[in-house]
Formats: sequence, C-alpha cells, structure tokens
Amino acid sequence: MRGAADNIPKALDVLLRLPYLVRAEGAPEDEKEFRWWAFNAYLNAGHTAWTVFDLCFAGLYYESSLLLRNLLEVMVQLRYFESRKANVRDMLDPETERNVSLTRMFRTVAPGLEDRGWGLLSNAAHGRLAASVFRINWEQTHAAVGAGYDERLSTFVLNQFDPLMYGFLSLFPAHFPEYARLADAQTEMLRREAMAWLKLAADAHVQAHPRAAEWQRMMRTLVAMPPRPESAST
Repeated sequence: MRGAADNIPKALDVLLRLPYLVRAEGAPEDEKEFRWWAFNAYLNAGHTAWTVFDLCFAGLYYESSLLLRNLLEVMVQLRYFESRKANVRDMLDPETERNVSLTRMFRTVAPGLEDRGWGLLSNAAHGRLAASVFRINWEQTHAAVGAGYDERLSTFVLNQFDPLMYGFLSLFPAHFPEYARLADAQTEMLRREAMAWLKLAADAHVQAHPRAAEWQRMMRTLVAMPPRPESAST
C-alpha cells in the first residue's frame, strides 16, 4: 500500500467536495432526472469510498469488498446513462426498472467485467465461495479471526478501488459541466493531482502483475483512464 496512506485521503477529500459544485439552474429539461440521480450518486460515492478505505486499512477486507461492489455498480450506471440521460426514469420507475438491468449495463459499457470483476464481488457479497478467500487460508487450513494486515487482500481491494476513484474524479466535469465555471483553481489542481497519482498506482499494478493487464484494460475503458505508456506505444 505504498503511497496509499498519503495520497488516497487527498483524492477522497476532492471527491467529497465535488457535489458542492453542482447547480440546478440552467439544466436542460430532458437531463434533470439524470442530474438529480447522478448528484445523489456522487454524494454517496464520496462517503462510501472513504468507508472502503477505512475498512481496508483496518484489515477488514471482506467488508470493504462489499462496498467496493457498490462503487463499481454506480460507476457502470453513470457511464451507461451519460449517453442515455432521458432513460434514467426507466431505472427509477419500479414498473420499468427490469428493462435496464445491471447485467445489460455492464455488457454495454464494460464488456467482460460482469464476469471478471462484478461477478467475483457479487459472489462474495452473497456469501458464496468467493467470500471464503478473505479469512480462510485453504492451503494452510487456517482461518483468520479478527482483523489484521494482509498484503494480498489489501492489494485486491486497492487495485480495484484506485481506478474507480479515478473514474469518479475524471468524469464529474462531463456529468456536471458547470464544474468548469464554479471550481476554484485549487480544487481543480487537487483533482488533477489525485488523478495523476491514481493512474500511477494503476500503472504500477500492471507492471507488477502482468496477468492483470486484460482486466485493467476493461477497467480503464470503464473509468476513462488512459492506457499505460508502454501499451499505448505498442
């Protein structure tokens, strides 16, 4: 978790600021429902993300993964509806919400992640087999009691958390164009600095774990993160 303890709180602080830079006046009529829903999504995301971070650093990796799934699902919905703003009503209406299932959204904006990312987190959240990897070491037939640092599990959480944080920070100005007018120079500087560190963290993950390259390619597409310099030049 090198650098995470110093840099992730800075990114979280920026994310918590962003909803205060939303204004209702002047929004196109057909975007009002999307903006209302997206505002609530960002408002919750900052607090949820901070809780994921706190739980992870407390050694409660399974518990943090439950909220990590929520952040992933919210990000997929933001990406899906950003080009279908008038269709948000279908999701909010109990009579039509089945027409816009999360599976459909994943397959549209993040093909592949419904199995390799979302599927694993959902399996764990439902108390199935994936839930056991957080506290049971099957090779040593040892079950961990309580909380404590585990490099493998902390890496599992943070390597998914970092791209999602990047996405929330990166996409906010597109979802709320008034940000460019309302944000002060310091907030924008901090947003860009946080994004730069989060991208470096994601780059370092692929460098250390080349087998994760395909999964991270899908995540980068979802959160609008540029590819690593090496992959961009090949």
